[in-house]
Amino acid sequence: MLEIPRLTEFYIPKQASKHPNILLEGLNDLREQHVLIDITIQISSFEYHAHKVVLSACSDYFRAMFNRNMLESQNDTVTLYDISPKGFKLLLNYMYTSQLELTEENIQDVLEVAVYLQIDHVINKCSEYLETHLNKENCVDIVKIAEIFAIRKLRIAAYRYICSNLSVIAELDQFCNFSSEHIEHILKFDLPVDCTELDVLYFTLKWLFGGIPSEVSERLQAIPNILKHIRYEQITQNAIGRLLDDVFAKYCGEKTYNIQLFQSATSHVKTTSSIGSDLSCSTFNSRGMEMALIKIGGFGKSGITNDINFCFSHERQWNFLTKIPHVDQCNFGTAVLNNNLYVIGGCFNQLLQEIVHPYGFKYNPRLDVWSQVAAMLTDRCRFTLNACDGKLYAIGGVVEFEDEAEYTNTCECLDPAKDSWEFIDPLPDYRSQHAAASAVVNGVSKLYVSGGVCVDTVVDSLYCFDTKSKTWQTCSSMLTPRADHFMFGYGTKVYICGGWYESPLGNPRQVNTIDAYDCLSDSWEEVAQIPTPRHHAGIVAHGSKIYIVGGFMKDSIFHKDVAPKN
Repeated sequence: MLEIPRLTEFYIPKQASKHPNILLEGLNDLREQHVLIDITIQISSFEYHAHKVVLSACSDYFRAMFNRNMLESQNDTVTLYDISPKGFKLLLNYMYTSQLELTEENIQDVLEVAVYLQIDHVINKCSEYLETHLNKENCVDIVKIAEIFAIRKLRIAAYRYICSNLSVIAELDQFCNFSSEHIEHILKFDLPVDCTELDVLYFTLKWLFGGIPSEVSERLQAIPNILKHIRYEQITQNAIGRLLDDVFAKYCGEKTYNIQLFQSATSHVKTTSSIGSDLSCSTFNSRGMEMALIKIGGFGKSGITNDINFCFSHERQWNFLTKIPHVDQCNFGTAVLNNNLYVIGGCFNQLLQEIVHPYGFKYNPRLDVWSQVAAMLTDRCRFTLNACDGKLYAIGGVVEFEDEAEYTNTCECLDPAKDSWEFIDPLPDYRSQHAAASAVVNGVSKLYVSGGVCVDTVVDSLYCFDTKSKTWQTCSSMLTPRADHFMFGYGTKVYICGGWYESPLGNPRQVNTIDAYDCLSDSWEEVAQIPTPRHHAGIVAHGSKIYIVGGFMKDSIFHKDVAPKN
């Protein structure tokens, strides 16, 4: 036996969780048995019996009707016009049972009645249903539904879907049936697209010429408002010329109304003042994207991390983005090509032993997806990875040989289109903890490699790899030897900052200068000094600024600040 507290008249068994169901079941029984019915709703030739209190509890429309001095509040019959009887019946059943099964056949009827009766939670439920069922066949219809019923969230979701699948949707016959407003919104909204801006221009012209003769006048009027949203700075003049020739040959011919459209479109496109240069254009489209600083892995007081964080320069706040899909590692190579982040090679600890590996990963920020890329031909860490002329170059570093770490002068190149590596000519000498940057000189893409450690000595040499001749050239030496520093290209100059060198007594010394190398004159000059010199820092250039993130200010101290330098 077990003694329990005596039941009193104040004790209530804990059955509250079932109470809502009991209440709904009771109300629905009253409705079905026509007990206490006080209102009849007439829609077309149909009648629905209900209780005013239930309708008012679920619908702001009925609450206003029955709770104010309106004529309907005194009547026992109300007629509703221009709504679906089918949709109302489903919603009335939902009010009394909380059960509502949405389907492709009933969704529009239910949404129409929910908007009419101002039942917000049902509107939201319908919106979520439509959003999760977006596809290339119905996306335009869902846009129209969202616009008819003024559901902003659904409208944006539908346009986001169209833009992220534009290359597929634009090939469908129904694409040419889009209204001019739809095309303008696709271009005007800053949403990510899955194609280049040249493709966006082509799809726009395809829509323009894909209509019927009766639509020519409307589309002529729409041309200025539509084509002004093309980002011409991402398209070269030559590419636009070739595209217009192809479009004319494909769509105009004997069709005089299309020739009229073509002349108007061509006039607008060719008069734009923001057409890009070959150097400013790439296969990446910046629509819907914002430039951010990326902090990739590294190590701090809590140890090695694979976390990747981002910071917008105007916000100055770091936020988590993603994580490298590999064991915690360091001394890997990173590069950005076509707005994909590549993290390749590096090393990790296993049973107190440093393991060097060749594996690589690619992160697509538009899709928020990691994928594996081909492994390098050589295990590497403490090397450089740079994008140059549409390819990735892995230069030097430390490799494992018979369980021992050794410097290497080997170099290899990844072709992203083929996802395969091939060796290129080796560096003139062994190199680790060096820096590299690419620049275009006289129309030729070149990769510059500076400093680093060569057989335990910090060096000042500078080498240049010509991607056209595929050979290395020796350039003028740096003003100061450096290791663990950073390089970046800007115009026809290459800048070097950070790092350290050894004093005559063998002690490490921080380098506080930023030096510039002129690729045309093969000469160096000091251009600035860093107020807080450091090495092993993350350094990146954007626009006219250099951002220096973290690093060592001296051997035993981590530095966490971000120091922008004009």
